[in-house]
Amino acid sequence: MPGEVRKNWFRGTIDVIRQFILVFEDAKYMNVEHILILFGDHLYRMDYMDFVQRHVDTNVDIRVSCVPMDDKYLYVKIYNI
Repeated sequence: MPGEVRKNWFRGTIDVIRQFILVFEDAKYMNVEHILILFGDHLYRMDYMDFVQRHVDTNVDIRVSCVPMDDKYLYVKIYNI
């Protein structure tokens, strides 16, 4: 099991996704249409049904939700995993 093998905590959300990429690949063959990935501190901060419905209605490939920060935090990086 990823994470367990190393006996270490994951190094962030992207590390979890990287280690569990096979789960996402398997989802393609199990009729899973959408996957919602959340950071731990976001679990209870919004109604995700509205978020997912907007995603479906607009037929986009990816949707990112974030909160406004100070101007010095405008840097965002999307990783290709």
